[in-house]
Amino acid sequence: MTTGQVMAVVCLCGLAMAASAADIVPLDTRAVADTQARYPTAMIGKDTPAFDGSYFQLGQYDSDDRVFHVGLWESGPGTLVTASYPNDEYCLVLEGKLTVINQNGSHAEFKPGDSFVIPKGWAGTWRMTTRFKKQFVAFKPK
Repeated sequence: MTTGQVMAVVCLCGLAMAASAADIVPLDTRAVADTQARYPTAMIGKDTPAFDGSYFQLGQYDSDDRVFHVGLWESGPGTLVTASYPNDEYCLVLEGKLTVINQNGSHAEFKPGDSFVIPKGWAGTWRMTTRFKKQFVAFKPK
């Protein structure tokens, strides 16, 4: 083998190893969201005075460039209001019931097994009538 051929084999092997370095990441929908946070007071609906905006989250996967994020999100009953959702997000309802009211007044209800997409910039009301848990996939371009 010539030096050039050896270099080509080394490069190809390196590419093959790099391509196979990423493994499938299993996601456990039964995992416990254990990192607590709280929404700003301005986002908390006035119709649920016992709700303080607290929620729990668990990150399950982040792409290397931190643009693609998968996780679990969980909250007690309550209402959140947003004027502009910060990113595109796919949601799969795992537990509870949710009613969303779009800015134009239309609404939709979701229960376990249902899925939906929140487009970036969505404005409306997010009303959780029971404890609510979702798995989400968020796309946050830089």
